[in-house]
Amino acid sequence: MRVLLSAISCRPDLGSEARVGWNAAVAIGERHECHVVTHGEERAAIEAEQARGGAPGVTFHYLGEPFRWHPNRLVARLQSWMVYRRWQEQLLPLARDLHARHSFDLTHHVTYVTWRVPSPLWRLPVPFLWGPIGGTATLPRAFHGILSPPARAFEMARGISGAAASRSRAFRECAENATIVLAANDETAGFFRAFRPRGLIRQLPPVFFTPEQVAPLVGAMERRSPVDGVLRLFAGGNLEGRKGVRLALRAIALLKDGGPAVQYTFAGGGPELESLRAEAVRLGISEAVTFHPGFYGAAYADQLAASDVYLLPSFRETTPITLLEAILAGCYPVVADASGAGEIVRKVGGHAVPAPDPDALVAGLADALRWCASHREEMSAKAATASRAVQESFSRARYCEAMDSLYEEATRAPRA
Repeated sequence: MRVLLSAISCRPDLGSEARVGWNAAVAIGERHECHVVTHGEERAAIEAEQARGGAPGVTFHYLGEPFRWHPNRLVARLQSWMVYRRWQEQLLPLARDLHARHSFDLTHHVTYVTWRVPSPLWRLPVPFLWGPIGGTATLPRAFHGILSPPARAFEMARGISGAAASRSRAFRECAENATIVLAANDETAGFFRAFRPRGLIRQLPPVFFTPEQVAPLVGAMERRSPVDGVLRLFAGGNLEGRKGVRLALRAIALLKDGGPAVQYTFAGGGPELESLRAEAVRLGISEAVTFHPGFYGAAYADQLAASDVYLLPSFRETTPITLLEAILAGCYPVVADASGAGEIVRKVGGHAVPAPDPDALVAGLADALRWCASHREEMSAKAATASRAVQESFSRARYCEAMDSLYEEATRAPRA
């Protein structure tokens, strides 16, 4: 098929959304004639990779001028939404011109992985696949007290904007007219049933791992040492309030008196870093907590190999890549039973701790860590089983097979 792919974020040298867009473009381009519209900011990285022979079956089209990200991560997050809205507004004229020249069989949106800014590609006279998309999760009000004032304001503004977005004409038209809405998880599928009572809704995670990406992570699992002594905890990502690191610290503090010895390493930075350092001091656990700027390449795999448990009670996750990488490397996951992280851990194995309120979640996390410390061999065996489950469920082969099937289904489905 001849496919037009919409991926504002798409480049080979970054993670998160950029990785989702790049992996999708390369995988689809190997099986179909794939044209990708992405942001002009991605051009240099993509052309450098193409010069090395990367993405040989993909034609890239660039929309938007390069810009500089704001150094404050929270401001940069808001900036990304402004850029995205403007990019989507400019997409349709270019897409119509490309369709006139190439006669696409199907259009497909992949990044950003969110429903909040609808795609205009359903307006082209060919089937449109929207997704995988997510972003339907919210941080429960009971947990707003763990947030800093700026983070609390952001969550409240996000809730208001989400309510407005779900009532907008642009969203409802896209939701109703997409040939297939591809939900990233159960939570997103449930959200869309209210807007597509008779429309096609299918599920597929947006994240998958190539064999080359899996190999060093599974290699880390195979060379990990026997689990004994201090329980080594790890997490990584952007230090935002919704990540729940403050709750993880409180759970560790509950283990101070008579609990197992633990060492927690968090890799990453963000607006909550200094506040969390102070919280570790206040709780008397600063010696058991390390905030690291980040691990990359072989050092990242080595850190995962040296860790026993992935501990991050995060909220509002669609398909957390760092969690999946840690599971692939044999880390046993302990998360909050919330949004995408909880859904993944329920399916592959680990502790998805109920989160009715902060105190109950903290107590549950502490109990989960006690279990890990006292069931070392069982924990390691369950972690290996979870790794195999992720290898299968989040494989490139599974993604490609699913996408081929979805494309066939979309081209056979009657137009809305």
